[in-house]
Amino acid sequence: MIIRRGVQYRKIDLNLYPNGLLEVQAITLSTGASAECSVLNLYNPSKNITLSELRHYLLQLGQRFIIVGDFNAHSQLLDSSCIRSNMTGRTLEDILTNDRVCLVNPVNFFTYLDSRTGKRSCLDLCLVSPNLISSTEIALSSDVGSDHCAVQVVSGVSPIINESICQKKWIFTSESLKRFSEKIKQSNLDKPNTVDEICYDMEKRIIESAAECISKTSGTYRTKKRTPWWNNECSRAVAERRQARRTLERHPNRLNMEIYRQKSENAKRICKESKRNSWKRYVSQLKFDTPMSEVWNIYKAIKSQYVPHSYPVIDNGEIISDPLKKADMFAEHFINNGKMGRITNKNTVETINRNSLKDMTDESDYNCDLTMEELNLAIKNSKDTSPGEDDITYRMIKALPADHKEDILQLMNQSFHTGTVPTNWKIGIIIPILKPGKNKENVESYRPIALLSCLGKLLERIIQRRLDYQIENRLQLLARSQCGFRKGQGTIDVLVRLEQEIRESMRDRKVCLVVYMDLKSAYDKVWGRGLVYKLIKSGLKGKIVQWLNDYLRNRKIKVKIEGMISENRGIETGVPQGAVLSPILFNVMINDIPQQEGIVQYIYADDITISCSGESIIQIEKDMQTYLTKFNHWCDCWGIVVNSSKTRMQHFTNKRVNCPQIIFKNEMVQYTKTQKILGLIFDSPKLKWKEHINYLKTESLRRMNIMKAVYSTNWGADKKVLRLFYIAYIRSKIDYGSMLYSSATETLLNKLEVVQNACLRMILGARRSTPILSLQAEAYITPLNLRRKYLSSKCYIKLMHRPREDQTARSINIRSGPSSNLMEAPVGSFARNSRMFLDAIGIEYLKRTETTIVSKIPPWKSVKSKVILNEENESKIINDTTFQDYIENLFYGYTHIYTDGSKTSLPTKSTASGMYLPHLERATCWRLNPNHSVISAELYAICKALEYIKQNIDGNCIIFSDAKSALQIVENPGTSYLGVVDEIIELMLELNNSRKVVLHWVRAHIGIKGNEIADKTANLGHEALTSALYPLAREEEISLVKEKFKQYWDQHWKDSTYDTGKGLFLRNIKDNIHHESPINFKNRRMDVVFHRLRMGHVGVGSYLHRFNMRDSNTCQNCNETETIEHFLMVCPAYRTQRQRMLNKLRNLNVENITMKLMLGGSDASRAHNKKYVRITAEFIRDSGRLDEL
Repeated sequence: MIIRRGVQYRKIDLNLYPNGLLEVQAITLSTGASAECSVLNLYNPSKNITLSELRHYLLQLGQRFIIVGDFNAHSQLLDSSCIRSNMTGRTLEDILTNDRVCLVNPVNFFTYLDSRTGKRSCLDLCLVSPNLISSTEIALSSDVGSDHCAVQVVSGVSPIINESICQKKWIFTSESLKRFSEKIKQSNLDKPNTVDEICYDMEKRIIESAAECISKTSGTYRTKKRTPWWNNECSRAVAERRQARRTLERHPNRLNMEIYRQKSENAKRICKESKRNSWKRYVSQLKFDTPMSEVWNIYKAIKSQYVPHSYPVIDNGEIISDPLKKADMFAEHFINNGKMGRITNKNTVETINRNSLKDMTDESDYNCDLTMEELNLAIKNSKDTSPGEDDITYRMIKALPADHKEDILQLMNQSFHTGTVPTNWKIGIIIPILKPGKNKENVESYRPIALLSCLGKLLERIIQRRLDYQIENRLQLLARSQCGFRKGQGTIDVLVRLEQEIRESMRDRKVCLVVYMDLKSAYDKVWGRGLVYKLIKSGLKGKIVQWLNDYLRNRKIKVKIEGMISENRGIETGVPQGAVLSPILFNVMINDIPQQEGIVQYIYADDITISCSGESIIQIEKDMQTYLTKFNHWCDCWGIVVNSSKTRMQHFTNKRVNCPQIIFKNEMVQYTKTQKILGLIFDSPKLKWKEHINYLKTESLRRMNIMKAVYSTNWGADKKVLRLFYIAYIRSKIDYGSMLYSSATETLLNKLEVVQNACLRMILGARRSTPILSLQAEAYITPLNLRRKYLSSKCYIKLMHRPREDQTARSINIRSGPSSNLMEAPVGSFARNSRMFLDAIGIEYLKRTETTIVSKIPPWKSVKSKVILNEENESKIINDTTFQDYIENLFYGYTHIYTDGSKTSLPTKSTASGMYLPHLERATCWRLNPNHSVISAELYAICKALEYIKQNIDGNCIIFSDAKSALQIVENPGTSYLGVVDEIIELMLELNNSRKVVLHWVRAHIGIKGNEIADKTANLGHEALTSALYPLAREEEISLVKEKFKQYWDQHWKDSTYDTGKGLFLRNIKDNIHHESPINFKNRRMDVVFHRLRMGHVGVGSYLHRFNMRDSNTCQNCNETETIEHFLMVCPAYRTQRQRMLNKLRNLNVENITMKLMLGGSDASRAHNKKYVRITAEFIRDSGRLDEL
């Protein structure tokens, strides 16, 4: 059924008739005050339908109903000329005679025309309940190309239709944003003033300027054309078919019947070809140079399915269709959902809060003024999300002039210092989002997502960075078991630790009992005053706590549905879902979860998993029961509600023991064989990963359907786009958690290899017989068994760089040592598999380097103003003279230091750093670990220069470096090279307390004397006899693993081709698996043919005969055996075309013309190989063999 936008209806889940023959679907239309009306759509596939089956469905409809469909019934009730009724016709007669059912069709209402005989039949019927017969009419509609006529039924039923109002959105252009920036007015508000008044004035000025300069969408839905393939030829063919049909109906004879048949086939053929050609043109837009945004738009268009835009919801049996009433009902539901459970320590908490919040005089540095650097960083890191109630977007804020950003900063500082959050910033527009697989008619099935003010979220982001720094770095407040929304940690941490615990228990012949807790509406039930109490008890004080206290109080929500918005409703609990601060505040709220010896916790935000291991099942049961009692008491203290009916447990063991019985909140915790946790399905009791791999296979095959929609060997998306789609949309799904489920049996894992192989054939357009080794090499896609090991090794290296107290690193016993030392890691565990593979690829020693995840530099401190990239003067400085003039004007009296880094691979890999001091005419160089990157070498030199300044120079200094990327990392530090960058920033902050020390970028190779000497100094470092102690950064070790893996994969591919004898043809074309393929024609067919030629499985005689697709292997032109070499280089039938090809190749100074060169496998550069294959492509096209190869 296709249902008009806005019609309020509910799907009826029909109880199907046992072994029934009818195909049915039904809905219920909401009609307001009057009774509902059911609509049943059925199809009889020319079967004999019994009275009991038809009556079975009638009984499931209400008092008012309409039944339409193709009944395939024959009876004199329908056709007066009918001689013999069929069983379905007789069933229809019985229903009409004995049941309260009426037939709307008049006698001889012909809806079907047999194009073979010209006979007409009355197959499409409309039945209604007696209370609708007087207001229901039926009529034939126009011919729509089917042998059935379209039938129009008009009934007195008036369904509720809610015309949806979509939000008016700003239409941004560079010109409109420029005008907006220029037109915005200055504030005329008297100062000082309240935070709310200043905020209102700011928002008003922004919106007024935007309304004047930026246009908006209309706010109405536009009906899009659904037939982009339709053209004039289609119109003409359909008009001729309709004319022929009318003629046949008036004059049914053999001639008219034949004319109608021909016109019908012609119209069908033309429309089908037009659809096909339109689709080809659409997906053929996907080329190697297509912007990725367009690629994903097309994929989304293909993937999209019909989703109803509006539907009623049911509340206590009442069906609600009106959008405003629905919005009010959802608002009521979300407020009730946020009501806390029992709180046993309410009075104590409120007393402490009152006393602590009175004092705002704390002088801690985290309570200092918010800085412009913090605001600019918050703006930079913001994505273009939907605006809140004020309708101000991030794009507007980014376009604001500097003086207005200063106004915003002043407003934020006043809010922060007074502990008052603007009222408008505490209003959230709630959008109910349906949870996957849930009933859309039930309000419980929706998750509230809040749209908040973008200005407010910027302030939240600044507060969040300060809070995160204080909690993670100084207080180290959060429990080690919490991995949710923390830098450097994620879901994999939880899964790795749980898997390690299970594997160790099974190795030691123990039992591991795991309980999965389900918190009910966890974010919505956060007790604000309890949260503030915990912040105070953790050691936070002053303005930040006062601000957070006000942030959590007196919040309001309004729900938006179908363009209608509910009234403002106050909420006293919860942290808004979608707010920047919510994750860290929730982490603080559950941070004091009870601890108990023998109980291990795995927490990711509100996903709480608990395990207990031991030899005695009785003791495990006792320990877990004791802990759950403590956990329940803790929940009661803080108003947290656990959904005991959804709490599950599993046990993992090699013993033959039953899972113990655990009681929580007077209910037995349900045992489950399979449990999905953070995207992975754990199957007990052996942890074989069977269910998860079967799930991955099913999901991957479903995603492959989208690939098939744009795949063809003759047209459609090219290799690059298909490959990208596979990697981003299918392989990414397979990759997640693969380092854990890699312990599954080879039989299970091969199911995923089959999926990848099918995708590779589509990417390349390869024949089914093509060796898998060739598919992987030509598509440059790693075999999944190797990729799992590679991802596991990368993850292990990251854990080697975790802080000392990191729980995941501790749980798998991370420490320095030979990679061959498996440290008694359980067989099949992530840790054991990772170390084995690292040893296999040649990384023999693993160094534990303890690195902080969160920067040691406070977010309110920055060296951004001390890093000068000088892009505005870059064009003016063209040599040493202009450079010296520039320095003399701006940095007179500064001591100059030049630094540089160098990396070389010839004759051996080496990395070095250098520093030059012009005032002393002294140079210093350092030889570094050869696996350091050049950026790391540059940062090391800068760090050494700062250390030298600290120890030896008293005045102002300027350090010059030609490494812009290194300086950008210092200017805007992230997680890359965190150790050395933190050291540089700490030195910069310390040195700039009493003088000026600046980092300055200079352009390389323009003759600047100091820079040239620093460059030579760094190069001399390669010859140094000793190396500086400078540990590899995490990024560099991962890069080393990648480099070693590429070598390992190349050797594995070569060995496999020789050992199996498969894929040797491509092996002779491609010397190295990393040799970049030059194949990227703008013609999909040519791409496919070249890939087939390179892999040796192509439509030439020897191949076709080998796989029984041709009787002989001889060439059809010269009776010689037709191989690829014969076709390209020998066959006399293509002598003229070949001579042209050879002449063009010789014009490119190619002397030794081989098949390898012609197919793009020569040792020449990729640019030259592209020229060679294009010349070969011209030969293939001229030969006329393109479509058959």
